[in-house]
Amino acid sequence: MNKYVLFIGIGFELIGLIVVSLLVSNYFEEKYQTKGTLTSVVILIALIGWFIHIYFLLSKVNKATEVDKKNDNT
Repeated sequence: MNKYVLFIGIGFELIGLIVVSLLVSNYFEEKYQTKGTLTSVVILIALIGWFIHIYFLLSKVNKATEVDKKNDNT
């Protein structure tokens, strides 16, 4: 797994997540007239989910790096 490609992908993930969240929340804002509250909540939930995803992804990368280092030492 190329780490540089992984980190570039993380940036695109965040951009895509924010754009999709805005589009979805704008649709529901027009439908329910919540004056921006729904947009804030949707983006906040999306970001929390993204941070959890990043945590597990980086944990996986860290474990793979440790295994690679261990294999290089033997």
